Amino acid sequence: MELANQLVFNKVLIENTFNTSFPFYKEMFFRKFFILTNLSDYIAQVPLPTTSNVYGHVLDESFSSENASRMLPALEMLICSINCQIDGETSIKEYISQQMNLTILTENADFCGMFSTDLRLKHLISLHERVESKMTYTFDNIDVKYKEPLSQRMERLILNVVDFENRYQSRISARELLIALKRFLVRYLMVETLVSIPTNDGLTNYIINEDFGCWPLISSLEIAKNLFPPAIRVDQTYSVYELIYFEQISSHSND
Repeated sequence: MELANQLVFNKVLIENTFNTSFPFYKEMFFRKFFILTNLSDYIAQVPLPTTSNVYGHVLDESFSSENASRMLPALEMLICSINCQIDGETSIKEYISQQMNLTILTENADFCGMFSTDLRLKHLISLHERVESKMTYTFDNIDVKYKEPLSQRMERLILNVVDFENRYQSRISARELLIALKRFLVRYLMVETLVSIPTNDGLTNYIINEDFGCWPLISSLEIAKNLFPPAIRVDQTYSVYELIYFEQISSHSND
């Protein structure tokens, strides 16, 4: 069982002569770009409950940065197991107990710790986003092909349409743009995928494409679609992230 835990939770892929494989960390984005969209087709998704103090307390404890690194692979394994329509009201705990290939998840104490919240399959995407947001990522080792510099003109084009102080609803929220860029980097550019993303593609084809699930709020998606410069390419993704990240820090330090 210890070996199984190491294989599943530490991004290990072992293939045998029968063309089967062990699940591994980030497998769901390795195999399918639209895995979260597909999940929504099988099970209508809703946000995590926010009205219950009990839920909030348990979730905050479960989603510490330390626990998130152990929970996320388990959650991805769970999402990958769903390939047909299922009642969204089914509790996550009940669903796992019914699936023989998911019994290993009961060995993950951090993952099982949230069972007391009685979260359901309809919460899976919101749950994944919550856990993912608690992860600590380093982009030091990201492929240099995604770090192409921006010209000063491109930087101005981006900064002119981004709101760093939450004052202008007609502009792109810096916070939401950072979330979208981070999700795109982590899910798609830092993972070896079966189908590579062309570096000269427009970045807007991905971060504001609903099928990729990077943009955090549907309500502000149209603003991003209308304003984000279409000339920015995938190979400049990290440069855009860095620009927005440091500009946001600078704007807050001046408050």
